[in-house]
Amino acid sequence: LGRRERALVVLGYFPFYEYAVISRHYAAGVLLLWLACVAARSRRPALGLGAALGLLCQTTVYGAILAVAVAGGWLVDRWLRRARAPGVSNPACPDDPPSLPLPRLEAVAGLALAVGGAVAGLLQLIPAAGTSFAQGWRFAWQPGVAERVLQMPLRALVLLPRPELHFWNTHLLDQWPGVQAIGGVAVLSGAVAFLWPHKASLTTLLIGATGLGLFGYIKFIGALRHDGHWWLLFLAALWLGGGLPTPEPRRLAGGMQPRRWRAPVFLALLVLHCAAGAFASAMDLAHPFSNAARTAALVRAVGLDRFPLVGYREPPAASVALALGRPLYSPSRGLFTTHPDWGPEQRELTLQELRCASRALSAREGRDVGLVVNRALPAWRELAPVGAVLGAIQSSEDYHLYRLLHARLQATAPAARCGI
Repeated sequence: LGRRERALVVLGYFPFYEYAVISRHYAAGVLLLWLACVAARSRRPALGLGAALGLLCQTTVYGAILAVAVAGGWLVDRWLRRARAPGVSNPACPDDPPSLPLPRLEAVAGLALAVGGAVAGLLQLIPAAGTSFAQGWRFAWQPGVAERVLQMPLRALVLLPRPELHFWNTHLLDQWPGVQAIGGVAVLSGAVAFLWPHKASLTTLLIGATGLGLFGYIKFIGALRHDGHWWLLFLAALWLGGGLPTPEPRRLAGGMQPRRWRAPVFLALLVLHCAAGAFASAMDLAHPFSNAARTAALVRAVGLDRFPLVGYREPPAASVALALGRPLYSPSRGLFTTHPDWGPEQRELTLQELRCASRALSAREGRDVGLVVNRALPAWRELAPVGAVLGAIQSSEDYHLYRLLHARLQATAPAARCGI
């Protein structure tokens, strides 16, 4: 690609904002994917490609799927080059490196690195028993899940976040899921047509799309940051094919040349992604993504940090605990902690359960306790509202503060129905 296109890729929403600012653990996978593409296009690819793919398999499930797709596209490319004499470049893509035989020792070492990394990644990706976010396998037909899978290509390639404060993980067509699904099929078909002249690119795209779609359907749907791997897949497929496809020109009736549509379409996609990245960055500069730090400051300002603190919901409460530098009480697990545990004990509580757990902590400690919760609570008589910190991009990290008065436990026991 030219310098303009390369700059636009880097400044797009996923590399510039989502994976560099918010979901930063995916950045390692992005880097290794690009290194794998660099190695695949090099003169002696075996060792570099094997190492990059082996490490890519140890990042996330999505990294492993992309690694398989890149390996498949590279193998097809190598197989196609065998039909050409050594050192002869591809006439359809003059930038292709010469086709050179792989040294046997390097090929074996590269294969060992890739397979060893894949096995290590598979062992690490298996979640521990009882992990709450590891959903069960879905093998039966579920139309709603299939519809969401079909939406992924549209959400990733035609990036249109809603122009509002809570833009994260949104798309303008979210209110019309059927339209999104049809659009996803159209976008995937368009991607196939875009890459059609390059068999290595098509192989990479089709293997990756199959893997991402199947994983989404049978295991985990995810959100926009997960959908973004379809965009990374498309770019990797383009990279393995040597850039924008340039089919041999042909003349139509009357001597007219067909319009080269790929370059302007790709440029439009890049500009759209850059616009989404600029919007997200501007919103992130103007508004806090999370209100955890401001909530911690308010806790200290009102003196609530003098008391034991209940944190609920536990994952958002962990942000406040880390900002405060002290553990908060996890009502579902019954302990003080700074980090969420994704095991089965951490679960959603009803308001009644939250009320009883907070009263039990106050009775056990023999004093008032503070509540840091990411929702407004009913007007329980034992509670005194202290304040609220609102306006975060991530709405689950807006917080309400309350003080549960130990002196009112006995008087409010009948209404609370907690036995305390």
